[in-house]
Amino acid sequence: MKKLAVLFSDIKYSVNLLLLYYSKGLMTEHGFEVVSLDYDEDKLRKYSELMKEKPDPTSAIFKEEVLAFVAEAQKEASEKLKNIEWKNYDELVFVSKGAGSIIATLFSK
Repeated sequence: MKKLAVLFSDIKYSVNLLLLYYSKGLMTEHGFEVVSLDYDEDKLRKYSELMKEKPDPTSAIFKEEVLAFVAEAQKEASEKLKNIEWKNYDELVFVSKGAGSIIATLFSK
């Protein structure tokens, strides 16, 4: 039985930090092949800086920046995962934190 776990990080929370690091270990212990996704911080720096300012989440600029982040992160995830033969796996688990949860949800479709 082939099993795959994909870890989706948050912008400022790498897959090497505790929550995702230990999740990776557990998945490995349970026989999962693990693919870890971190995002290119240089490309996402603008979004990260915006979040430090704690903007009004209903503002147009916030919505625009969030959509830009989601598009860029989804593009990166698609590029990194494009060679996976999904049908070859009997079990699939997505583990995510923060913004990575948005990307995991979009990718799962």
